[in-house]
Amino acid sequence: MKKWVYVVTFILLVSAAFPLTGCSSRAISGEVAQSLVEMSKGRVESIDSEIANTDQELHSAQEHLLKLQQVLDAALAWVDFQKTIQRPGKWDIKVTPDGLAQLKNDQFQVTELSCVIVRDSIQVTESSYTIKMQDFTTMEIDDGIALQSKLTYGVNQLQQNREVMSAARDLSIFTVNNVLKYVSDWQVKKINGKTYDVSGAGLGWTDQLTAGVWKFDQENGTLLPEDAPATALNDIVLAKLASQ
Repeated sequence: MKKWVYVVTFILLVSAAFPLTGCSSRAISGEVAQSLVEMSKGRVESIDSEIANTDQELHSAQEHLLKLQQVLDAALAWVDFQKTIQRPGKWDIKVTPDGLAQLKNDQFQVTELSCVIVRDSIQVTESSYTIKMQDFTTMEIDDGIALQSKLTYGVNQLQQNREVMSAARDLSIFTVNNVLKYVSDWQVKKINGKTYDVSGAGLGWTDQLTAGVWKFDQENGTLLPEDAPATALNDIVLAKLASQ
């Protein structure tokens, strides 16, 4: 909510300095400024909704990973314990069905747990283990470590997606805030009827705000970029993501 204070402030400033009706250059510049604000505001509201959905997915994914970790840690603890037992030679040890029944929670269960340990009279010289786990959500059985990696990757992807959306959202707000500082410098050229080219500083983007050209249809209220810098600014205002 705080980040949108500038929207109200600048709409009031633009309205006072540039009447938002009529066909004077000042009026057209004011309408273009308001259009840019509305473009950003509409997209930011959409992103806020997407972020809220992502937060829900992320919470569920983190809980799912935590449930997996609880059961996997218990299985790995069993493997580590076997390594501490003083028994020279090669041993192939498996957990019984009754033991496996104890290695579960409401989302995961270990379906197979075994280890092979080779030990001399002093220390373990070789070891390997197998941990198979069933995910009650999908009912699929997979290697426990592989499943951990898969779920961790999913959590990381959701976190990265959230960061990208949040950064694009904030950049849109920050950029429009700065664009509005240049309203009085814009040039308006009538093309025909109620269609105008609006150009000038702050209407384009090439690593920073620069000059750009937009076409404004006053009758339909549409604002479209006309050159590469304006197109780049349009992408920022609309908080377009790399995948879009």
